[in-house]
Amino acid sequence: MNLLDRDTLIENDAMPDWAIEIGLSRCFIYRGQSMRSILRTGDFLYIRPGFEDISSGDVIVFKNNDQQGMTVHRVVHTDGSSFITRGDNNFNSDPHPISAENIIGRVEMVGVPGYERAVKGGQIGLLLAKLRWFCLRQYRRLRRGFKKPYNFIKQATWIQKLVAKCYGGKITVVRFKTPYGLLFKVLYRGRVVAQWWPELHSYFCRKPFDIFIPRPEDDATRFWTSKRGSP
Repeated sequence: MNLLDRDTLIENDAMPDWAIEIGLSRCFIYRGQSMRSILRTGDFLYIRPGFEDISSGDVIVFKNNDQQGMTVHRVVHTDGSSFITRGDNNFNSDPHPISAENIIGRVEMVGVPGYERAVKGGQIGLLLAKLRWFCLRQYRRLRRGFKKPYNFIKQATWIQKLVAKCYGGKITVVRFKTPYGLLFKVLYRGRVVAQWWPELHSYFCRKPFDIFIPRPEDDATRFWTSKRGSP
């Protein structure tokens, strides 16, 4: 499905009263990258079931064509019986149309308990998604141009020491216990700049911090299991 990362949806049976009162009857917990513009790992997705009122721009949850799991993407085009979808963070539309019978419903509210927010759909949602897709294309072009010079710079020992001197003293490794095992986060002035979730095989590190923060599999200095931060 041309995802930047394989998304996972886990159904949650506990529905809050406010969601039931407005007709949102199913809830999923999201993990992934393909809808990163509006969803974050750990967000709860509240669903209005059915497909009759779904239009282009709406965010939907649907069963994959192979019936192996479910996906949440935005509708790019529909004729009422089939739906072309795409992740907000993906470069291309999904390769196969989604049939109406595979649709579980439309995502109307997302967030963590107590901090839910409405999801923009319809033409406004589609317009915002198109703007992001345009930016993604430009970013990919720039990234291709700077990839080799950046990787060359990363190998320079003096660059590694310089960046570590600038940022290293202000970072903290924080460890959390979650239902999916330990979650490691690296904070710089309160902002997450790197994250490692071993049980979910999830890792990312922002630039320029990746110059001196080692990948977990290459960590010979025990950076990720250091005593810095809080368990």
